[in-house]
Amino acid sequence: MTLLANKTEIVIKNIFQLSKSGNSESEYEDACDYSIEERRFAISDGATESSFANLWAKSLVTGLVATAPFQFLETEADLLEWLEPLQNTWRKMIDWQNLPWFAADKAEAGAFATLLGVQFLDPELVSLLPETKPVDEEMRWQAVAIGDSCLFQVRQNQLASSFPLNSSKQFSNSPILLASSVSKNQQVWRNFHHCKEVCYENDLFFLMTDALAQWFLTEYEQGRKPWVTLYHLRDEEDFQHFITRLRNSGQLRNDDVTLLTIQLGNGDLGLVETINEELVAETKEHTPTSTFVVKDSKDTKDFDTAKTTQLDSKPTDVKTPQFRSLDQPSVLKQIGKSIIGLLGKKEEEDK
Repeated sequence: MTLLANKTEIVIKNIFQLSKSGNSESEYEDACDYSIEERRFAISDGATESSFANLWAKSLVTGLVATAPFQFLETEADLLEWLEPLQNTWRKMIDWQNLPWFAADKAEAGAFATLLGVQFLDPELVSLLPETKPVDEEMRWQAVAIGDSCLFQVRQNQLASSFPLNSSKQFSNSPILLASSVSKNQQVWRNFHHCKEVCYENDLFFLMTDALAQWFLTEYEQGRKPWVTLYHLRDEEDFQHFITRLRNSGQLRNDDVTLLTIQLGNGDLGLVETINEELVAETKEHTPTSTFVVKDSKDTKDFDTAKTTQLDSKPTDVKTPQFRSLDQPSVLKQIGKSIIGLLGKKEEEDK
């Protein structure tokens, strides 16, 4: 699963999904979607306490990948407008007539889910003239998030970015979530996270839902490199054994788990699986390649951009990805494709 883009590939290293211990696969309420061609990737964590959370999580990731709201979400009105067709689709996928009255009442309250998406961007051009040079020759990734699903960027075996959370203590039992009900999203804009950062060839990106993300940050805070372990997971069976060990040892909360690992380029990263005791000291003294993306907590009506503490954004001996330019379909066309696709999937499931 790669996209050849001049000299750099976007490689999906793995996609792992596992339901809570004791639950069946049908009870899994996370979701993941991506488009290699459009270079967009998204994950969502549906809230178990709400009805049809799995359908809502699927609607969100499909909509994010299809419509790329990264480019036009500048106000709260933009966010609510983008959500509207997805909310309508979610309602159409529910068989309301055959629901018991108590189940219908609960469904009317809506479903809730986190949302995290990332897109890899070409350098911005001054114009479309052939001789035009990029204003910024560095490649970038752009991400949006609501809730506690996280993205981690690793460069040269060091953690470069943590978004939207950067501490294991920031996780809670009541994260802000996107709702399938219009009336329940009035306060969500102030918790909308957005950032744009530089990326280089052989950078690694890990997208994961909250339970695994909290474990990841806990490990990092203790001086270890959890990305090495995740990178070397070979298959679903290996992933299942790994998660089971963490759950049994009390290191991981019993929750649905989703992991999506992306590598820029297909070079050998030479990640070492054994952990050196010196890593504790390395973690406390952030290396020159460390970058942390931290959400600005100030309440503002403007486009809420994450603050970035960046010590050195351009390390030596690291190649900038050279992606090809891709046409961007219209938003309305993509929304239509998203809704049709979701409805089609639901109809096939019901047959």
